[in-house]
Amino acid sequence: MTVAADGCPQGKVALVTGASRGIGAAVARRLADAGAALGLGSRSGDDLGIDGAVAPATDVRDPAAVQRLVDATVAAHGRLDIVSPTLASAHTGRSWSSTPSSSSS
Repeated sequence: MTVAADGCPQGKVALVTGASRGIGAAVARRLADAGAALGLGSRSGDDLGIDGAVAPATDVRDPAAVQRLVDATVAAHGRLDIVSPTLASAHTGRSWSSTPSSSSS
């Protein structure tokens, strides 16, 4: 990603998940203040009052919903430069674990 000399994402297109509140909302507002166009993903579909933001309701546990968010962002803004996956939790009640494999020498 190329950014301006001052490090700002001005003129870039960013997609932020978990955007309705907390860290996601803060990231979205900072990017908007810096001049980025936004696609915002949250289950509520909140656009945070940011002019020009694309904000379809998106449950990130649903790959088709995430694809709709990406497609809507690209349709509205022409491309996608930055992705910020700042969702609070996508825990579905299943846990992932990794067990080291045993090897005999």
